[in-house]
Amino acid sequence: MRLQVLIALLVIATPAAQERRVDKEWLGAAGQRTRVALFRSTDAGPSPILVVVLHGDLGRVDDVLATNAANEIHGIIAAALVRPGYTDVDGNTSDGVKGGAFGDNYTPEVLNQMDAAIRQLKS
Repeated sequence: MRLQVLIALLVIATPAAQERRVDKEWLGAAGQRTRVALFRSTDAGPSPILVVVLHGDLGRVDDVLATNAANEIHGIIAAALVRPGYTDVDGNTSDGVKGGAFGDNYTPEVLNQMDAAIRQLKS
């Protein structure tokens, strides 16, 4: 059932989802900065569940899934991370080297950068 909900979130882009306020921040230290867009469900409260969204390898970085998740799932913050070397829709590029879309960018350095960003979000 959860898979069906996630697939539906990918496909459905409601006008409310497109108008949702988004907080964009930098996470991490210089040389390992990661761009993140944060979408909070209206009932997230003081202890929300963190949902991390990563884009695919083909270079398209958008926040549709994170936006829809925050609109449709109660009590969450959806964090859309921009992986190392990739650029978001505002032209901000996370530190690091973009791989060649062949799985070659899942290096220990990249995984450590993503881990550090997620740990910062959790705190």
